[in-house]
Amino acid sequence: MRKTIFIAALILATLACNFSTEDPEAIKSLERTKVAIELTQTAIAAPIKVPPKNTVAPPTAASPSATPIPQNGSISGTLGYPSSGIPPLEVYAISKEDPKKYYFVKTVQNQTTFLIKDVAVGEYYLVAYATVGNNTIAGGFTKAVPCGLSVSCTDHGLIAVSVKANAETRGIEIKDWYAPPDQFPPKPGK
Repeated sequence: MRKTIFIAALILATLACNFSTEDPEAIKSLERTKVAIELTQTAIAAPIKVPPKNTVAPPTAASPSATPIPQNGSISGTLGYPSSGIPPLEVYAISKEDPKKYYFVKTVQNQTTFLIKDVAVGEYYLVAYATVGNNTIAGGFTKAVPCGLSVSCTDHGLIAVSVKANAETRGIEIKDWYAPPDQFPPKPGK
């Protein structure tokens, strides 16, 4: 680069010595040479800009999530009550492993079915609570239900129900209101 500038300056100096300042053609030639030298110097001094290549990042495999997204299920069934009608109930799915973990729905007068949505995978006991006057009474899905709820059906133990991911556990019958006192867990949250 310096060599080019030096040569251009030498040419300019030589031309200046050979031409008289009175010759208009010589002056124009000298000015053109000077402009050419300045443009050369500017081009040499300017950084060269290389346009970026059109690059596309290679596709990457999706990284596995650190925590899997839980897939919940639901529980549905029918309700019964030892009367001519069914009072409004609170139907609970209480975790077999941790009774402090539960899901529930509220029903209205004479509602005969229930559906508890978005229940975490696991095993649950199903118990309904009705408030009659100042008392809360409970009914559940027990071994007495598939037995037929007859007098000879004396086992009122709750049946654990399995909830699977993205599935509805169906056919639960909450109809045993005949269990001895304290057979069922107390209403959660009380």
